Amino acid sequence: MTSRTDERKIEINRGLLVGGAVLMSVGAVVGMVGALATSVAVIGAARAWVRQWDEPPSALARRRLSQARTAAAAGAQGWREHGTRLASQTASQTASQTASPADDANSMG
Repeated sequence: MTSRTDERKIEINRGLLVGGAVLMSVGAVVGMVGALATSVAVIGAARAWVRQWDEPPSALARRRLSQARTAAAAGAQGWREHGTRLASQTASQTASQTASPADDANSMG
């Protein structure tokens, strides 16, 4: 068995450890302040840009929504008309194909 005096101990320079922790904390705070300043600048620039628009964002959103609804309605109407036209063409082709062999048999007869 070994005695406790033979075991190695980890020696940490406490002053250096505390100094590093303080510097990291200060760096984190400075980074947060920088991020906040950047956010304020970007938000201010965006607000100034929106103020230069000819119409307010709410009116623009209403107009675009109306345009989207109109386009959707026109697309749905076109889809319905195409589907009806396609169904009537298919029905007329099926009817002509079924009638053709019977007419051919009668004419040969």
